[in-house]
Amino acid sequence: MQDGWWFASGEERNGPLSTEQLQALLDAGAVGPATLVWRPGRLAWKPVADVSDFHQDRTSVRVHGAVAEPAHRREPVFDLVTLPAPRLESIRQEDLPDWARTGAPSSSFPVQPAVLHLPLAGPWRRFFAQLLDIWSLCVPVGYLLGMVAGRFWPAFGLWMSSPSSGTGLGFLMIPLALIAQAFVFGLFGTTLGKVLFGVRVTLLGGARPTFLQYFGRLLGLYWAGLGLGVPFVNLVTMWRQYARVKSGQPASYDAARFQVHAVSMGAARRSVAAFCVVAMVAVFGYLQYGDSEANKKYFAGFEWINPISNKRVDIPPGWVFTQQVNAEGDPIFTFSSHAAGVVSVFALEDVDESVTLEQYQRAWISAVRPQMAIDIRADPINVKGRFGLQMRGVMVNNASRRIHTTLVKNGSQVWRVVSVGMNGREPESAATEGLRAALLQSLPDRPERPRRAAPTEGRGAAI
Repeated sequence: MQDGWWFASGEERNGPLSTEQLQALLDAGAVGPATLVWRPGRLAWKPVADVSDFHQDRTSVRVHGAVAEPAHRREPVFDLVTLPAPRLESIRQEDLPDWARTGAPSSSFPVQPAVLHLPLAGPWRRFFAQLLDIWSLCVPVGYLLGMVAGRFWPAFGLWMSSPSSGTGLGFLMIPLALIAQAFVFGLFGTTLGKVLFGVRVTLLGGARPTFLQYFGRLLGLYWAGLGLGVPFVNLVTMWRQYARVKSGQPASYDAARFQVHAVSMGAARRSVAAFCVVAMVAVFGYLQYGDSEANKKYFAGFEWINPISNKRVDIPPGWVFTQQVNAEGDPIFTFSSHAAGVVSVFALEDVDESVTLEQYQRAWISAVRPQMAIDIRADPINVKGRFGLQMRGVMVNNASRRIHTTLVKNGSQVWRVVSVGMNGREPESAATEGLRAALLQSLPDRPERPRRAAPTEGRGAAI
């Protein structure tokens, strides 16, 4: 193959190919008579029609001066002798690009190795390679989507955290993962799943698809292979593509343009691939179990233990719990409800026992002023025999997000419940009142000693 043929496809050079391989491309229509070809020992690139190696009549049958299709083939056969001459003879050496007059393929262009001798990949290898690609990209795509939604579209981020969003997220994540896959392929010419399972996607001539070409292939895959991710419909579309590939035909979205080759896999790669398949199944099962448990808690409510007081309380249905730590190391317990359109933050702060709740109120309002505009006027409340204050306000950057805040002092601790309504939703409702009552019931029965001395002024920016 050192003296094999090279042919030009756009700006890419493909080869080396044997004469038989290039002839097969002519028969399949992947290479036309005007395609420029070159091999070592020739001075310049020439159209196939000007190369005598491909001018012999190969089992074609002439019928009234035309070329008929041989009985044993379905692909059209080019008879280069009888092709119209004017279009081909118009290609002159001076009309060729610079690279075509310099002989050997230029190193300034990407040269694709010949892959036509590789066998076609089977349906299961293709399936697992694509499955790994989608799953591995869903994780970073979902993370980025959550970050963007949390910053620019909080209501959507709130919906994403709801267990009831599982089906909708599935519909959304698959096309986003396919778009990300097209970018990865455009950058590296392959993807993680294809490397691991020994799959190589090329154009019919062996050239590497461009980003747009591969993106178009993925659109076809999404429609004809994955059935737009619609349950049961995707089983039908995947079975149809499986039957085509199993019988030796290309998948419908690959026909007449792409080939999917199988690269030889060593024992180490086979072991890693098998491990990834088992890991994918295990992770999927774990996630399904986690979703099931989250759905039970979301729709039926759940028991929550305050880790500071060790008090158990019943959280009403419709809330999702997450725990974080602010910059000062204080725990922050977040309860969100897509149905109520509210995020409630339950947190505490250590203060000097001599600090009154009114003093803390003023200091906290000052500390959060860059983010929240809180009215100093407050309604007094009684929580388990302790004095508390309730205030109202709005977010500084979006006045449609109203705020309801409850402060309760318990010895050297001040507990806060801050509820924020999203997209104009009211933070004071039966749902938030039920949650607030449960959270305040988890306060310690007796005043706690301070965990550490800390100034009050300037703290509390994290609600």
